[in-house]
Order: sequence, then C-alpha cells, then structure tokens
Amino acid sequence: MAWVHTSGGCEVARRVQGHAKSNVCVKCERSAATSRARRARRNDGPRARDTTNRSDATSGVGLPMTERGIAARPKQSLGQNFLVDPNMIRQITAAFVDAVEQAEEVCQDGDSKQSTGRNVVEIGPGFAALSQLLVRRFPEMLGLEIDQRAVAHLNEFLPEFNVVRQDVLETDWKALASERAVGANSGKLYVIGNLPYNIISQILFSLIESCEAVDFAMLMMQLEVAQRVAAPKNSKAYGILSVMCQLYTEPKILFQVPPSVFRPKPDVTSAMVILKFRDKCNPRLDQVDPNHLRQVVRESFQQRRKQLRNSLRLTMSQVGVTELSERWASRRPQELDPEEFIDLTYDLFGPVSPDGDTNMTGVWRTKSNKERSRKEDAAPAL
Repeated sequence: MAWVHTSGGCEVARRVQGHAKSNVCVKCERSAATSRARRARRNDGPRARDTTNRSDATSGVGLPMTERGIAARPKQSLGQNFLVDPNMIRQITAAFVDAVEQAEEVCQDGDSKQSTGRNVVEIGPGFAALSQLLVRRFPEMLGLEIDQRAVAHLNEFLPEFNVVRQDVLETDWKALASERAVGANSGKLYVIGNLPYNIISQILFSLIESCEAVDFAMLMMQLEVAQRVAAPKNSKAYGILSVMCQLYTEPKILFQVPPSVFRPKPDVTSAMVILKFRDKCNPRLDQVDPNHLRQVVRESFQQRRKQLRNSLRLTMSQVGVTELSERWASRRPQELDPEEFIDLTYDLFGPVSPDGDTNMTGVWRTKSNKERSRKEDAAPAL
C-alpha cells in the first residue's frame, strides 16, 4: 500500500509488510511530476508563436510585445498596465477606426477622403500595443508619452510613428488642435488612449476644459469609473463625474475589458468608453462662473443623501441666501439633470459679470505633479 498523505506532511501512516521504505505518497508523486514538467517548460522557454500568416501589425513590426511579455517592466508610479492580447488590441483599433470614419464620413467638399490621421492623438502609447495597428491606418498620427523608455523604444522600433515625450496633464489641447488641423479633414482632435487609472479623472477634466478642440475621445478606464461617467440621474453611480462629463459630452460604454488582457493584470475590470463632445454646449454655461458651478456640484454631492436646502448651507451663507426656491429646496443632487446644475448655480450666484472669466482651464483638475517627470528621468531603465 502506498504511503498516506496527512495534513502534517508525508508520513508513514501504515505500511504493509514487504513494501519498501522508498514507497512514495501518491499525492506527493503527482505533485512532483507536475513540478518537473513546469521546470522543463521554463528551461525550454515559451513556445514560439506562428505568425507567418498574420496580416495584422501585432506581430509584424519587430517590437518585443507578446502575450507573455513586454519590452520593459511596467512602472507602478505611472500606473502602467500594458495591453498584450492581440484580439483585444484588434477590437479596440477597429472600434476607433470606425469612429473616425463616421466623424469624417463626408469632408467639406462633399467627396469621400480617407484621413491620414494628423488630428489623431494617442495618449500613452507605451510600447505600441495599439500604435502598431493605428499607424498603418493613420500614418500622421501623434503619440503623447511620459515614459522616456517607451519613447526611446518607439523611436527605434517604430520610427514611422511620431511620438513626443509629454505629460498629458500639461498638454494644451487647443493649441495642439490648431497645429494638427493643417492638412486634416477636421479641425478637431480624435483621441484614443489606455489611461493610467490613477489620473483618469484629471485627464477627463483636461479634455473637458478644451471641449471645443476635441471631436471625440475613446478611452480605456476602470469599469467603475466608466459607469460613473455614463450614469443616469437617480442611480447610485451618478455623481460629480457624471454631471461634468454629460454637460460637455455624450458618453457611451462600448465594451468591457477583462484583467487577463493586461500585463500586469489589474485588480479590476476595465471598459472602453467613447465620449462624443457636443458641437454646441448648453449656452447657459457661458452665463455662470465655472468656479461657482464647481462649488455647487461638489458641495451638493458631498452630502448626497441630504436635501439641497441642507447640503448647500455654506454656499447659501456665502451668497446671502436664507432659503432656496421651491424648485430646489426639497430635492437631492442625484435627482437633478446635469443641465439643472447650471440653473441652480445661476439662481444662487446670478449671471457672471461682464468682465468675468468663463475660462474653465484649471478649474476642475489639480495641479500636475511635475516632480514625477524629474523622478522618471533619474530612474534607471529596467
């Protein structure tokens, strides 16, 4: 009889006379065989994939980007999670190309014209998971990347891709749109990116601040954030991000993205979201100070379970209002449409003064961490 495996380890629980002492526990023998097989696979290395019949760029440009590995170790400080699954890469690329073609279905002279991508901008191309495919369709596209390792790598292995080292939070989207509009089918930008999850809100607000410069943005973000961006009123996810994104864009969740398509694997499910910026925003936005709008929205949702007559006490005291009008007093913030927050701000603060500034730049987002770039310069390449 074989040895019996117990919780305390592999011991001789009982033996039949005549069996050798070298008998091995059946469970341990199976475990040992599995370990030997794993060691053999590691020594042989991963099996090479047959890419001879592949027509897509995920295997044809010489970048060391595979399902099993990436060109360099992801930096946690930059929130890097690299896409490595070819099927998901193709799905995202196809969705973006379709969106561009819909936006440029007919050019100004009425003739069909394929975009060369001068107004296509990729945020954080990393090691070119998406760029390898996109640059074939949009040869004049631009990439904004903060990681110097990735910039150097792309310049070497994908020289036809125009990538610059740039912190996306320092990007002047209006100036970039004016620069890239020369020779483009549209004067507005088409933005795509797999966003660092630690600065998603800041990137969204930076795009909103330059809403007139962007046609649409197709962005990868956490599913939870995507649900907040697209949440309808009276839902649990409806909040500050919902109000601001829906005031300036028409957000839509395209599809979910599982953790398994990234290296390293994030702890959350992601989603691809498209935000179509409105051609004409609510004209009343020009009648209120954006700082006042920010104050009203934030203060309202900080105590979302309370009625507005209670949650806005500080603002009411600031402007000398003792009671809210009947339209607002007994309502809660999640019951208001995004446009109603403009009306609420107008009722509290009145119209912006003639010499007032309605520029949104810097109102909603915090200051970019410039020290991050300096630290990354000093960090050794891995």
